[in-house]
Order: sequence, then structure tokens, then C-alpha cells
Amino acid sequence: MTLPHKLITLTREDWYPEAVIGTLAISGLNICNTLEPLLPDAKGNLKTVIPAGEYSLRYNTDGAMNLKYKQYLPNVHRGMIEVENVQGHSHLYFHIGNYPSDTKGCILVGTARYIHNEKRSMLKCSAHHYGLLYAFLAYGPSNLSNCVLLIHENPISETFKDLTNV
Repeated sequence: MTLPHKLITLTREDWYPEAVIGTLAISGLNICNTLEPLLPDAKGNLKTVIPAGEYSLRYNTDGAMNLKYKQYLPNVHRGMIEVENVQGHSHLYFHIGNYPSDTKGCILVGTARYIHNEKRSMLKCSAHHYGLLYAFLAYGPSNLSNCVLLIHENPISETFKDLTNV
């Protein structure tokens, strides 16, 4: 019996000088916020590492990060949740972190905040939201191999995206 695909949607909403904040929904239910760093491409334009598009997910059981998370979630960890088939990149995970400097292109999860006086974005409660997301994906009605990640940009925020390069 083949289970139907579980749609995971990441909507990029708020563009800041160093990161973009989004909302992650599973089957239409908002689960948490996301933070992705904006890094310079070959032409010096700031971009997310993962382009908008459709991706599959898998468990990656290699590397030091996997061992660290196995200690954090000893009874549930099956591997890092990796976004597959991102051209020119590998080891792009959903993981815990609060600031753009906590990742080199991966997707951080938590509750979003933007600190206006310090002009930086951040997440709060990242470990909590990661644990919830992980449990839902690993033990929910569909397994991870039946998940489809759709990343897109909110059309309204697209208008303000170019302001990040000012």
C-alpha cells in the first residue's frame, strides 16, 4: 500500500539584510517559522542556498551533526532531515539554531523574531520546534519518504526582496 504524499510547504515571507523568515506548514497546518541565511552568490547578490522549488527529503545518517542530534533525541532520531537534490549543494538540513550565523544554508526552525534596533533576525524556541517537527515527520501518518517539500516565496514579499541588496 502506498501512502499519499505529505505536502510540506515553506513560504518565504520576510526578507531582512542577513536572512529570510518563512512559515513551515504540513498539510496546510502552520507548524513553525523558518530562518534561512542570505549568502552572496558568484555575482555578489544575496540569495538563499536552496532555490524555490519542489524537493524530496531523506534521513542522512552521516556526520558529526547526526551524532549530536542522536544525543539530543535519543529515542526518536533516525538521521538528519536532509533536503535532497539542491543543485551544487549537499548536507542541507532542517536543524536547530537561533541566528543566521548558526547555519551555512540550512533551514532553521522556531518562532520568528526580528530585532529592529539591532537590525537582525532570529528564532526563539528552536530546539522545541525542531523536536515537534521531527516527531511529526518521523512518526506522523506518512513516513519521510512520502514527503514533498515545496519552497515558494510569498508574492507580496517578493516586491520587497530587492531591498536586501541595498
